[in-house]
Amino acid sequence: MAQATFVYVISGDHGRQKIGVSDDPRKRIRELQTGSPFLLHFVFIGVTEGTAYDIEGEAHFLLDRHKAPGGDEWFVVPPEVAIAAVMACAHRLGHRLKPIDAEDIGRHVAGPANRRAEVLLPRWVNVAVIGVAGLCALAVLAGAQLGRFDLVQVLFLFAVIGFGAKSAIFLLGEMTRGLIEIRDSVIGVFEPRAPSSPDRT
Repeated sequence: MAQATFVYVISGDHGRQKIGVSDDPRKRIRELQTGSPFLLHFVFIGVTEGTAYDIEGEAHFLLDRHKAPGGDEWFVVPPEVAIAAVMACAHRLGHRLKPIDAEDIGRHVAGPANRRAEVLLPRWVNVAVIGVAGLCALAVLAGAQLGRFDLVQVLFLFAVIGFGAKSAIFLLGEMTRGLIEIRDSVIGVFEPRAPSSPDRT
């Protein structure tokens, strides 16, 4: 399956609309908001497979006469006009552009296959496991000094402690990943959906 690409329309309090393409619209709108004195928000997000720069280019060409001064991708049109331009160009070019909510972006940016690499344990978990292993090691060394353990037993216990710490981190990671997948499934079942408008089908 090809990587998902997003075509978005961002609207600002200044009454202008931006049509663009990104592989992560959430990151893109944060970048734009940082340099804008106007509040920005999505009015449309569509996802498609492969690249979508041809949709973007056609939509820009279609609205060229409404281009905002000094803004290559900003247009002085109502949001509905910008959305209609994107959908019309996608249809004409043969792209299957599926409208989605902003909350659903993450499901397309990182699917289950990629989520495993992105889930990291909290730092306190790693510190706690290492701390417990350290205390156990000190106890073993103290026992050896008192003559209650011989050298072979000490080395064996060190190996067990190291393996146990590694296993604990692995198991906690798997539990965290499982909980995240369960949470995403529950959200997908119970999350309310806004009805699609006729021109987005």
